[in-house]
Amino acid sequence: MTPLVEGVLQLIKSALTGEGGGIPTDFTAADAVQLGKKHGIEVMLYHGGIHCGLSKSDAGMQALYQGCLRKMLIGERQRQILEQLLQLFAENKIRIMPLKGMLLREIYPIPEMRWMGDADILIDAAQYSTIKNLLQSKGFSQAGRTDHEIAWHHPYLRLELHTLLVPERNPILFHYFGDGWQRAHQVKDNVYAMTPEDTLVFLVAHAAKHYAAGGIGIRQFVDIWLYTQTHVALDQAYMQQELAEIHLEKFYACTLGMLQAWFSGGEWDECVREMTEFIFSSGCYGTNVNHALAQGAKQQSRVRRFWNAVFPGYGEMKLRYPVLGRWPVLLPFTWLVRGMSLILFHRNRIHRKSQDLQLAADSRTKELQKHFDMLGLRSNL
Repeated sequence: MTPLVEGVLQLIKSALTGEGGGIPTDFTAADAVQLGKKHGIEVMLYHGGIHCGLSKSDAGMQALYQGCLRKMLIGERQRQILEQLLQLFAENKIRIMPLKGMLLREIYPIPEMRWMGDADILIDAAQYSTIKNLLQSKGFSQAGRTDHEIAWHHPYLRLELHTLLVPERNPILFHYFGDGWQRAHQVKDNVYAMTPEDTLVFLVAHAAKHYAAGGIGIRQFVDIWLYTQTHVALDQAYMQQELAEIHLEKFYACTLGMLQAWFSGGEWDECVREMTEFIFSSGCYGTNVNHALAQGAKQQSRVRRFWNAVFPGYGEMKLRYPVLGRWPVLLPFTWLVRGMSLILFHRNRIHRKSQDLQLAADSRTKELQKHFDMLGLRSNL
């Protein structure tokens, strides 16, 4: 474990527990500034530094404070907008289930410690026309759509309305979760939630999905640790049974082992070291290199990799060309349109894709596949 990793983990632990702790003598707050930005954890690092006795006048602490201040100001504005929006949804009997950051920030000592890049809400697709009108009345504008979510943008908030809990292109998870409402129960009026066990299964599945796609940040694993610390009476037998159904029992065990090493004095074995290195190097959403390597790990054949780059599958093309949802027969025509667009307007993308394919073919792909195998991760998550 490097001084940077040890120091950052101690600051995070101190922020969450309110207890001071020793940090390496060759670690300074300045060392953690770039990593804090990369992972969106400046607020945790700053408050952890205060608990660990670092001086507020230290240059590194001042840099963390500036990031902390920005996130707290934006977070407060997001809170105000969401309160108004949730009240509007309640008044109009819009059935919702808050997800991820919206749910988790409430269990952090300070909500702003859990930075939200966007707010995720599961909605009833049958109510979308009403929701659309309500959002427009509050100054939101539609910002894009995929096969499982509709994005809306506000100057201070990106809202992601999930029509499905997970995308259909992840067959194992979609078969298990369905649209998400089967596991929901009403908690008050129009607001629904899953049980703590099912919520944790979803958090683990979400982390695994992004992990296998090329990377996920520190914050999402802190979510899992804090959730297990908050819900201490989880039915672990049920958890194991459900995670086994989606082939994530090994990933969950490795994750718990890593979190024990991070925050509770657990052993730093090979699995913990490899996971920690992968996560710390990823940032919030992974890196281009890791995404390319992960794609190569999923597509072992070089010919298959090339074919998929030139002719993406129906699911990916439907996201680019929504007309395919109604007329799938137009798929070959959209391949042609996409190809001509790349040649005429996006030659640099062709060059990058070529570099990515070259990268995916090198030995690091095999190393990453070995790492995924160790964690029990499947390529079709």
